[in-house]
Amino acid sequence: MQLTNPFYKEQNPFRYTLSATARFGDRQATVMPRKDIVEPTFDLLSWSHAKRVSALEQDLLAKEARIDALQQQLTLAQYRNHEESQFAPLVTQLVGRITQISERLFPGPVNIEYAFDPEDPSVEWLIFDVVAQGEYKDYRDRIFQWHDEVDTIVPGTAADFRLSVMPQR
Repeated sequence: MQLTNPFYKEQNPFRYTLSATARFGDRQATVMPRKDIVEPTFDLLSWSHAKRVSALEQDLLAKEARIDALQQQLTLAQYRNHEESQFAPLVTQLVGRITQISERLFPGPVNIEYAFDPEDPSVEWLIFDVVAQGEYKDYRDRIFQWHDEVDTIVPGTAADFRLSVMPQR
């Protein structure tokens, strides 16, 4: 086993992390690790292990977020199929959080409207009506921020929650 150790400039093909004994006829040879090489090697392995654990934790968080999104989609599908679901409490909580975002980004009253596509009534959405002061360039970034924040709460459902901004000068 050859280890390349970034802590040392020289490269030695006989850097082993464990000792080994070999017999050659009537002769015996033991290769022992040098302490100044083995300890930094273990540090390097610990660092590599910590990096791998961190990547696994990030992967787990991403999968948990995906599970949450799928759970929300399942709840919505159950509601649309007139099956028992936890849709009403979920929507109430989501609408409350989106209203808070709307009030924070666009101070003033927030009105909520229900709408659907007349050609396909199964396509439904909620519209959050807000008032923005000033010119479009003054509040344009807040519109994008609203969409980004709503997408973090309810990923992939941008079409289900819409923002309507009424400018006021």
